[in-house]
Amino acid sequence: MKRPQYVFRPNLNEPQHRRAWALLQQMPPAKRKEFLVQSILTAEQTNRLEKSIRKVVREELQAVST
Repeated sequence: MKRPQYVFRPNLNEPQHRRAWALLQQMPPAKRKEFLVQSILTAEQTNRLEKSIRKVVREELQAVST
């Protein structure tokens, strides 16, 4: 079985892509893969946490307004 592969080609005309590219370039080449994995997992965890917080706040606001 072949390993999945992903090629990252940032559009350096976009500020977020430029910033991501600069951060990636600061990493030693041997650590870039782990940096990308951790960045993706952290972003996913942050999104889940944000959704949970929004849900709790919404529930609390509904409880207060009833």
